[in-house]
Amino acid sequence: MTVFVFRCLMVVSMLVVLCGCQREAPRKRAFYFWKTVYDLQPDDMASMASLSVDRLYIRFFDIVWDEARQLPKPVGSIEVLPGASIPANLTPVVFITNETMSALDQPGLEELARNTVEQVFHLARPFPDAEITQFQVDCDWTPGSRDNYFYFLRTVRTLLKQRGRDLLLSATVRLHQLRDRETNGIPPVDRGVLMAYHTSSPLEYAPGNSILDLELAAGYLRNAPVYRIPLDPALPVFGWAVQYDANRRFVRLLRQVDAHSFKDTFLWTHAGKDLYRANTDTYLDNRRIMTGDLVELEHQSLDQLEALARLLLPHAAPGGTVLLFDYDKKHIDRITGSRMNRLEVPLAKF
Repeated sequence: MTVFVFRCLMVVSMLVVLCGCQREAPRKRAFYFWKTVYDLQPDDMASMASLSVDRLYIRFFDIVWDEARQLPKPVGSIEVLPGASIPANLTPVVFITNETMSALDQPGLEELARNTVEQVFHLARPFPDAEITQFQVDCDWTPGSRDNYFYFLRTVRTLLKQRGRDLLLSATVRLHQLRDRETNGIPPVDRGVLMAYHTSSPLEYAPGNSILDLELAAGYLRNAPVYRIPLDPALPVFGWAVQYDANRRFVRLLRQVDAHSFKDTFLWTHAGKDLYRANTDTYLDNRRIMTGDLVELEHQSLDQLEALARLLLPHAAPGGTVLLFDYDKKHIDRITGSRMNRLEVPLAKF
């Protein structure tokens, strides 16, 4: 009997050890940095460290289509200011317009891939102490541009290997690309970042939030089958204001605007939950506002981010990264009441 009990205890002990070995590694945490000028300071790094963030995905430049020259053109290259704090780990990100992908033939795609890789390593020079383990491409590809885009990605991978750089290649995946995978295809990369925002377009006036509509997001995410590459979820912590004219036609996005911008009731009428109507010609964010124009604030609450995290969890690959788009302390302070560590609530869902 004693031998039997001893053997049972041994089996139980082995099962406990095996279960412990199979426990998921904790997910890493990262911020996107999407500004043109990189000027983060030690207090920014300390704020991110309070959330256990030790890595940044930094937009290095955009590639757009130059219609006049019929060529791709890099714009908005990152400028690193002297004395800026350097992250321990960074992922360079290049945004490419779908128009660019659609317009090029294979030789043009190969040349674009060479130029893109060359420019990324050139712009990485001001980050000598940062560990670079990944290279990311951001493109809102469509079924029509899919073959070109995937050829471009395969060419980038080949070029990275030729440089002797053993880097992960990743790509962003939007909600419509997740849902419509049969027509959009799945990019030939190591990992994807699931961008769970921009659920509608601000170009068309409509009630609600174009950045995040939880009901729309749920329609994309619920019952979606497993994606064939591991996905890292990205939560939106940015905001903007959308300006429409008196006929509710889109005018522009306003970046540095919040509820305090509309306190003057002589200038503004509160026309809805986050909607304001101009009573007279004025300026906002150094932009002209005409009488009758509408300005709608769009942002997310912590409760919305927590609900989105619950929707994303089934699609998040084990041991990956949770990302926040993007690092702008003013916007984050609006969401968190100037207490960035409150973002721990949605992050903890992963």
